[in-house]
Amino acid sequence: MPIDFRPRTLCRNCGEPISFTLNHNDKWVPTNDDGSNHFSTCVAKKQERGPRPPDDVCLACGSLDVERLPGQGPHWGAIRCNDCRQHRWLRAPQ
Repeated sequence: MPIDFRPRTLCRNCGEPISFTLNHNDKWVPTNDDGSNHFSTCVAKKQERGPRPPDDVCLACGSLDVERLPGQGPHWGAIRCNDCRQHRWLRAPQ
């Protein structure tokens, strides 16, 4: 049985043992024991984001008088409050 010299550590979010491998872009990626990417299987990381805020409410003042704007670059969309003029980028719908 060959000795595995890959560095091993514990995930800081869920505590599972992980190892790091180089991907095709020469970046270190955490992987599980079966070789799958740990980013997609970490249960604690998915819960960390919390509930999605509503897309039709200003989070700064709580106003419902908002206008929806198109997204730019990596952003799916945006809203701007007509009362306090606060701007917020929106996540893509699930």
